[in-house]
Amino acid sequence: MAMLVPMIIVWNFIDSPPIGSAILVHATITWMKLISYAHANEDYRLSASGKQGGLDTHYATLALIENLEDDDVNIQYPENVTLSNLMYFWCAPTL
Repeated sequence: MAMLVPMIIVWNFIDSPPIGSAILVHATITWMKLISYAHANEDYRLSASGKQGGLDTHYATLALIENLEDDDVNIQYPENVTLSNLMYFWCAPTL
C-alpha cells in the first residue's frame, strides 16, 4: 500500500519524468527506512513482551554499542520510540 499510492499518483498526475522518478525514489527510500526501523526495534518489542525465553536482549544489544550517553544506557522500549528518534533514523544515511 505504501508503494502503491505513490505509483498511482505518478502514473495519473505527474507528467514530468524527473519529478515522477524523484517521488518514486523518495517513496522507496522512506518505505525501506520504515521497514528497517521496525526491524531495528524488534528486539526491544520482544524483550518487553518476554518472548525471548528469559534472555534480556535489551542489555545484550546495548553491550554491542559503544560510546552511549548516560541517559541512553537505561532507556527501555517503548520510551525509545519517539518522533525525534524516528526523524533521526529517517535522516541518517543508513539503509
